[in-house]
Amino acid sequence: PDRGGDAEMFKEIAKAYKTLTDEEAKENWRKYGNPDGPGVTHFGIALPKWLVDHQNSIFVLLVYAGIFMIVLPVIICVWWQKSARYSGDQILIDTTQLYWIFLSKTASIIVKRAIMILSASREFDRNRNPLIVDRLSDNVELPKLFRELPDVQEKTKERPFQLPYCLKSRTLLHAHLTRLTTLSDDLDKDKRYIVKKSPYLINEMINIEAQLVALGHAGRCKKFRF
Repeated sequence: PDRGGDAEMFKEIAKAYKTLTDEEAKENWRKYGNPDGPGVTHFGIALPKWLVDHQNSIFVLLVYAGIFMIVLPVIICVWWQKSARYSGDQILIDTTQLYWIFLSKTASIIVKRAIMILSASREFDRNRNPLIVDRLSDNVELPKLFRELPDVQEKTKERPFQLPYCLKSRTLLHAHLTRLTTLSDDLDKDKRYIVKKSPYLINEMINIEAQLVALGHAGRCKKFRF
């Protein structure tokens, strides 16, 4: 355009001329409403009118502050406290520590002793696992089973094997191994839960035993030296 003309107007006229004379530009105009082709796609989020109303700005700010400064931290804290209780294999850390203590005491363990250690798993303790149910009827039904299961070692004084949850889980494990069929419905339900959990716990015991053997080969565990 000449120096005294309107540059913007000239651009519009040139674009209109190109649209009318150039087939590609004309086709773009028909398809996209723009002779230069498809433009940048814009996306928007539909928000309620009251949410963007300046009169509600303080309320919206308080809601966001509550979510990000109170609710979200609480959720993360609860999640962290729960996850920190478990190992990578979803075994309670307390159970893993208990296995380390008792498995490291001797290089060989008989089956009865292994069952005793397994029964002490914190997964069977109502205080550590809310899925465990303690019933008043256990005080009546379990003593009856002791007479049928002489290997239970009811009166041991070694901690934590003398605790009620250990005695119950140990009794039900022996009942399962001896194929005892005289269990009540409640005890049978408890037994099935313990038996279902046991393979994962036994696997943890095997892993710890393998680590102790490796430490013995390295000369770092006296009772496991070779």
